[in-house]
Amino acid sequence: MFRSRFGRVFTVATWVVLAVAQAPVLFPVDINGIAHSVPLTALLGFSVWAAFWRPALSVDDRGIRIRNVLADYDIEWGAVQQVDTKWGLTIFTAIGKITAWAAPAPGRHSAFTASKDQGRFLPESTYLVGTIRPGDLSTSESGAAAAHIRRVWETRRDEDGVATRRVNLPVIAAFAVLVLATAISLSV
Repeated sequence: MFRSRFGRVFTVATWVVLAVAQAPVLFPVDINGIAHSVPLTALLGFSVWAAFWRPALSVDDRGIRIRNVLADYDIEWGAVQQVDTKWGLTIFTAIGKITAWAAPAPGRHSAFTASKDQGRFLPESTYLVGTIRPGDLSTSESGAAAAHIRRVWETRRDEDGVATRRVNLPVIAAFAVLVLATAISLSV
């Protein structure tokens, strides 16, 4: 399973900052302060979790499963049309392009400090006119995931397959409840 290392570190760091910011309201107990600040803090904490911790990408014999913020995708091998890493790992299918939040492209610094051997031994479909993008480097999150996907896809691309999308209703409902609670707490 692929997950963004940055996303997990950022989520934990944000939760620590939010907990420290909430401490003066919780100890000693200030009911009025809690009523006004906890919903907003919960909304911020949940939003960071949904955007940075929840996204994941897994690859198995059936295909690719992408879990993004509000939707999940199941992509069978035969449904993959192209794999790209320009802005992050993107899978092109008949239902459109699907960007995996769990596999972002590297930053500018990573691209400039990359060595030539990081682009060796990659699947054939990685190379564009003899070169590769920084997002295809095997040391990047998008590159590691793309290389793994391309290796399997190159042997199974002639199979039949479909791509499906499922909206994640529990996450959307949680967002709605937290936004409503925050609006009420700030208006009182």
